Amino acid sequence: GQTMNPSTSEIIDAIEATPADEVIVLPNNSNVVLTAEQAVGLSSKPVRIVPSRSVQAGLAAIGRYIATNSPAQNEEDMLEALAAVTTGEVTVASRDTKVDGITISKGAYLGLVDDAVVVSDEDLDVVVNEVVERVLDGDREWLGLLAGEDAPPLDRLVASLQRDHPDVQIEAHHGGQPHYPLLLVAE
Repeated sequence: GQTMNPSTSEIIDAIEATPADEVIVLPNNSNVVLTAEQAVGLSSKPVRIVPSRSVQAGLAAIGRYIATNSPAQNEEDMLEALAAVTTGEVTVASRDTKVDGITISKGAYLGLVDDAVVVSDEDLDVVVNEVVERVLDGDREWLGLLAGEDAPPLDRLVASLQRDHPDVQIEAHHGGQPHYPLLLVAE
């Protein structure tokens, strides 16, 4: 979660513990990107940062990793993946507020696309459907879903999405993450 960000020394320890001669770090959180970048100059190993700002963007990037490629080629391919994805999140609002003209009530579901609030509603299906529509905007061919602790039943959700988006390949996994019933990524 947002409160469990690693320190620079923890990132360096992880880099040094890795048996690889050269390391690629994916922060997977916008709050960790700068910390990871600080670790680059403090490590004894060559380090490349692929500045993934979310878990789902990091998963898209790691999907482009090929062990036989050079670190430079993998970095380039992973950066291309980051540039090509749109991410979404469904969470629960922790307080009453208003963001970009959207009224958000504590306890309501909150939908974000590329870190911007796009919808809030008491009905999870309303929020999920709006986030899905927005992440699939354009010529998206693939949708990845990562179900959290309080996710809707995945089989029902995937069946509904396949019915509504027959040309999109949908891949769903149980991630078990707290605070985010659903994480989404589209390419």
